[in-house]
Amino acid sequence: MSKVYSKSWLFITLLALLLPQGRAWSAVCSAGDEAGCSLGNGCPGTMTCFGAGYWSRCSAAEGIGTGSCTGCGGATGKVVCSDSGIVLACKTSDTEICNNCDDNADGLIDNRPGQGARTLMRSCNRTGTPCPIGGTQSCTNGTWGACAGCAGSVACTNCNKNGTQTCDAACNLGNCAVGAEECNACDDDGDGRIDNVPGSTENLSRPCQTAAGCSIGGSQICNPAYGFWGSCWGCSGVGSCTGCGGKPGTAQCNYFCTADGVTCNVGAETCNGCDDNADGIIDNAAGTAQPRSLTQACIVEDGECRVPGTNYCTTGYYGVCTSNVAEECNGVDDNCDGNIDELVCRAQAGGSGTCVRTTCETQGASCGAISDGCGGTLDCGTCRTGMACQANACVTIP
Repeated sequence: MSKVYSKSWLFITLLALLLPQGRAWSAVCSAGDEAGCSLGNGCPGTMTCFGAGYWSRCSAAEGIGTGSCTGCGGATGKVVCSDSGIVLACKTSDTEICNNCDDNADGLIDNRPGQGARTLMRSCNRTGTPCPIGGTQSCTNGTWGACAGCAGSVACTNCNKNGTQTCDAACNLGNCAVGAEECNACDDDGDGRIDNVPGSTENLSRPCQTAAGCSIGGSQICNPAYGFWGSCWGCSGVGSCTGCGGKPGTAQCNYFCTADGVTCNVGAETCNGCDDNADGIIDNAAGTAQPRSLTQACIVEDGECRVPGTNYCTTGYYGVCTSNVAEECNGVDDNCDGNIDELVCRAQAGGSGTCVRTTCETQGASCGAISDGCGGTLDCGTCRTGMACQANACVTIP
């Protein structure tokens, strides 16, 4: 062996002894080649080939090593090391999970890529029928929050009608709305109440009128149990009615929206046994409270005898025309009843039946003829020359 070769072999041997972590000689290793390696704690490293198949020792490198570790929550992962070979963290997943841990070992808990800590979010939707526009959930302290931000409507059927259900911001699907609320024992508008006034717990109501046609109408309340309108109540004012004798009239409407026929005013009072003007009195003359006090003018006739008279209303009919002229003791049928001086002369004579004739002097007559009060005539004389008889008195002729 030459002296030069002996020195080269000695140098290589000493180098191998000084680099205990170096690799054994390898024909494929050329000077300057680099290769990855692992430190004893599993951290990553690099080696450099010195030539002749010999490598340098494994130097620490920053990054994810091959060593296994137990991360947050007991998950198994790989060590994350510094450039000095110190284990900094345990990477259990490439993506962050909502678990209050730093799963991807980026130094931030529950974060979105490139965002700050606790910014992790995910898309979501309601179970069952999904909303057309889904929402999002935010991770808080390792727990997913409620799904929020949903929107849109889906088709549905309610009350035998087609309608829609609307998703609210909390991703709740509302009741099926098919239109405006009606009195039909259904929740038409989808507010969760049946046959109610929108925005209220009160039952539906509507204006109403009856055959009476009250000037102030009433209202009907819907019965939600059966879906039909109740009776018309609450009327007032004046309405139509049928009064005595079947005549149409007007009366005050009561609460039950009928016009009381007992107080039905059919017009002016007439002789018919009814209270036509609804003043509570039958067949009474205007301005009087006396029942059956209605009268009407008539003519009493007996042959050529005609005098004015009065009809009186009794039991709904006008009676016989009664003369308004009193009988006198004058031999004439003054009241046209077919009798002359009936009982009158006798009464005037104190019941003797003899008529006492009057005189011209008693009557103040100085001329002409006057009745003697007993059916005859008295001649009261004539006036002297230059005078005339006027109204049974002599007056000077101008």
